[in-house]
Amino acid sequence: MRASDTPDIIETALIEGALEEIDERPPASSEHNPINRLEKEGFGKQVTEGVRKLHEEHATLPDGESAAEVVAKKVATIEVNGYAAHPVKSHYAETLTSEIEAYKGNWFNLQQERMSSPDFREKFEQFIEKHKPSLKVGEPSSVLQKPENFQSHYQSQLDEFDDNLERIGSSVGYGNAGDVGGKSAGSLGHGKIGETGTVYLDAVHQDGTPLTDEQKDIIAAHEAYHGMIDAQGSAVAEIKSGFDWNAYNELVDTTDVKQPSYLRNPDELTARMAQFKNYFGMQGGEQFTPDHLEYLRQHYLEDTGLDNGVSTMLKMVTPTTQKQFIELMNRLPV
Repeated sequence: MRASDTPDIIETALIEGALEEIDERPPASSEHNPINRLEKEGFGKQVTEGVRKLHEEHATLPDGESAAEVVAKKVATIEVNGYAAHPVKSHYAETLTSEIEAYKGNWFNLQQERMSSPDFREKFEQFIEKHKPSLKVGEPSSVLQKPENFQSHYQSQLDEFDDNLERIGSSVGYGNAGDVGGKSAGSLGHGKIGETGTVYLDAVHQDGTPLTDEQKDIIAAHEAYHGMIDAQGSAVAEIKSGFDWNAYNELVDTTDVKQPSYLRNPDELTARMAQFKNYFGMQGGEQFTPDHLEYLRQHYLEDTGLDNGVSTMLKMVTPTTQKQFIELMNRLPV
């Protein structure tokens, strides 16, 4: 390889090396990993530029990891082992992993921005078209037939995307639970497809303390999400595939704390997945990685002070389902 080789060739070599690192590509030997070879042959500057480009492109590997992060960590390992000395790339590796942090802005506005993005619309359309065939054709012919069991239920969500987006973004309903049709102040709020979300002014945590304004903003975004999507048919199984239901059942059977049964509802899972993207300030198109998941486990509850079933939900993402969960975070319209 010559210094005049194009950046695309360097980028391809870095991807190949990253695939070897996650065992998705058979390695020739540790010495011949493409990343090692580039470093040892003096292409440090090109490697640094390649990592930057992969990062800007949000390139991901089959397991959901950031390609840039895998390469940067490999480079840092090479430096420690004495193959090369490029402190700028060590700093870059640290920057890539340290830039994950909690978003400080308004979650409702952020989520509205993300749902207005081309990325969200594309994922929404793909989601609808994928699962619409699993529902019945035609229209309900009697009051005994549920409209959500028919393809028209999904088609209407597709046709009314812009109207629903404008509707849920234009206002939020507020009122005490008993005055706005809520079950209890502990339910925090409610939302429904095609309708604006409602947040309970008297919403309380499980210990009876009232929610802060920032926490009500989290709920406002959550309930607004329900106004955009109502998952039915084969979508139920797809969404639930990212969670370990044996782990959930074990929590129900072995703990004194009552586990939230609403997590069996796929729409409640996706609404909380949207919360996770809000937590990181994702605007549309960013990749959710294993590092994001680990950061959630360590910081989400402490940072938000709000556990609307999230602690249980994160326990349902086990080593058995983690890869699928991350794939869903990047594939579903959340």
